[in-house]
Amino acid sequence: MASNGSPQRRARLCQFFFEKRAQPPRFKSKHSGRQSFHCPQHCKVQFPDVGTKGHIVFPKIGPVKAILHRRFTGTVKTVTVVREASGKYYASVLVDDAQPKVVPDTVNFERTAGIDAGIKTAFTVASQGGTEKIDNPTFLKKYSEQLKKQQKRLARCLRIVNVKENEKGEKVKEVTVSKRYEKVRKELVRTHERIRHCRKNWIDQITHRLVNDSQVTTYVIEDLNLKGMVKNHHLARAVSDVGIGNFYRTLQYKLKAVGKNLIVAGRWYPSSKRCPECGAKKERLTLKEREWRCAQCGHEHDRDEAAARNLRHWVRLSESDKHRYGRNGRALEKEAIPF
Repeated sequence: MASNGSPQRRARLCQFFFEKRAQPPRFKSKHSGRQSFHCPQHCKVQFPDVGTKGHIVFPKIGPVKAILHRRFTGTVKTVTVVREASGKYYASVLVDDAQPKVVPDTVNFERTAGIDAGIKTAFTVASQGGTEKIDNPTFLKKYSEQLKKQQKRLARCLRIVNVKENEKGEKVKEVTVSKRYEKVRKELVRTHERIRHCRKNWIDQITHRLVNDSQVTTYVIEDLNLKGMVKNHHLARAVSDVGIGNFYRTLQYKLKAVGKNLIVAGRWYPSSKRCPECGAKKERLTLKEREWRCAQCGHEHDRDEAAARNLRHWVRLSESDKHRYGRNGRALEKEAIPF
């Protein structure tokens, strides 16, 4: 039997609503671009002998052709099928491989790295081996001209909205669009899908390299208020183009799979204002200041590098200092990422 979502997911959505972390759950609309259904049991995956063209067997539906890009061994628990706005279908298979849980490593400062997130420089990683800057590829900015042209073409296409009354006397909108409107809309959707896939591939490559670094067992990240940042209309597009939240979530589950740690520093921890050499705090630091000099020791610091180095020193703070900055530095396997 297929359902629109697992009971655990619905219970989690209700819990987020009562905790005032999200809007109340809504019924799914057939007019939304992304459609999905959840099959909780009696599903099978049939791999081919050669190649990637196999089948996924659903109850009451039977075998459905699928491109299986990755083989696995284990018990199939659930299958979630998603239809994107572009018309493509994807299936996500949850498998129990019966492998024991990996015990996380102990937190050691010598093998700890700090990650500072930004806009022009997407991520700055500071470890014992040095500092690395990862530039922002700005996928949305690269496709902005193409999106602009497609949106103009879509605005010129025929779209008629009629308001009618149904049997209950309620006013209902009926939208009639031309064939050209649907054609241009699909082109626009495919462009957005290409941007999303490019960003996801870039994040997977970065996180894969960070997780496989044998010299680092613990990463420290910032507790950023991303929902508040995207409300700033001057920064919303640039912040969304980096994909900081997706980067943190991807890094979390990959580190957990190999037994490494991901720690969240306090939201009020002055990582950018604190001197990593002497610990002195700069009282005023605007967003335009990318470099600054410490008034106490005289060292010149790059803003992003100083923040990454200070995040690395988070594990050396006392528990009282961690509580004072808003969080106690617990590892993320015991809590949800607050983004």
